[in-house]
Amino acid sequence: MDDLPKMLESYWDNFKQLHPTHQIFNLQVPLSRCLPVLLHGDEGTTYKRDGALVLSFQSPLGRGTSKNKVGNVAGDNKQLLNFVGHAFQSRFLIVAGLKEDYRNNPDIYKQYLELATASLDDACRQGVQLQSGQMLHLVPVGLKGDWSFLAIMVYFLINYDSTPEGTSGPAVLSGDRFMDFMKWFTLIYTSILWKALVSWSLITPTAAPWLEEVKTWWAAVVGTAFFVNIHVVLQVPFTAEIWRWVVYALLALLQMLMSAVVQRTVPMVMGALGAFVVAWKIGFEVSEALQFGSREVQYLTTFAIIGLEGVGIILAAIAFARNRDKVQDWVRGLLCCGPCQKKTQPED
Repeated sequence: MDDLPKMLESYWDNFKQLHPTHQIFNLQVPLSRCLPVLLHGDEGTTYKRDGALVLSFQSPLGRGTSKNKVGNVAGDNKQLLNFVGHAFQSRFLIVAGLKEDYRNNPDIYKQYLELATASLDDACRQGVQLQSGQMLHLVPVGLKGDWSFLAIMVYFLINYDSTPEGTSGPAVLSGDRFMDFMKWFTLIYTSILWKALVSWSLITPTAAPWLEEVKTWWAAVVGTAFFVNIHVVLQVPFTAEIWRWVVYALLALLQMLMSAVVQRTVPMVMGALGAFVVAWKIGFEVSEALQFGSREVQYLTTFAIIGLEGVGIILAAIAFARNRDKVQDWVRGLLCCGPCQKKTQPED
């Protein structure tokens, strides 16, 4: 701790070269007593496989790394990264909350964020008294976290940034309604387009070359949009609810069947990708159910199961490629009504 003031002064001198207008330089606080910190957000998984939000703070300065590398920093004071030592000594908890509390109530999530930012703001302006009696001011210099947390931060920024001061809930709730409308509208829209494309393919299996080109683009755009949208609606692969995964697996199979009807490759690729996602889920759940004591063994088991399932998917794809015409005729015969079958049969 004796060399901490010099280290902090050196840090802020370098920091000022990149961010000369930062608020820290307007505070009437000695820079040698200002510790830079980062707000970190992460949504982990509980033992019940549901989400849990953890908000903490950490300093970019610490004891270095396992290789004890020093950054390219000007000056005589070495500034080490904060990757050595126990997490209890380098990461400090602010808020922890269960997803079941904030899943359907964005205001609770916002309260977590307000509590974390208010705590850091107080620690910055008022300071924290150390055992030695000296004051240390924690200065936020950045936000970090996993991609889901950062995506939520952008969502809150968009919805709350334009909200009048003193109000909260309606902006996010209206944003939720808009997002719900868009995802269901897109799902219904792409489903109708899929139905129209399949009906067209069943009634008119062969058409003019330019119409076949239209059908190719139609299948590519609608198939991809539908595949992306079912992830948004069903919250796959992040959900732990089994029924969502069952519906997702059935829709992936449906994509493959529709690919056979329209005789296009893109929907089959989308369905195969969905099959691999389901294979990952099965492998993960099986390895979790076996309750291995070591995480490494669990990961190896998961990858082994996924590998076996992947081999099965690839063999199924090879079998389909060899019997493409038979499979397509069988699917068409399964879906076609009597008049359609007569229309699709070649004339003598």
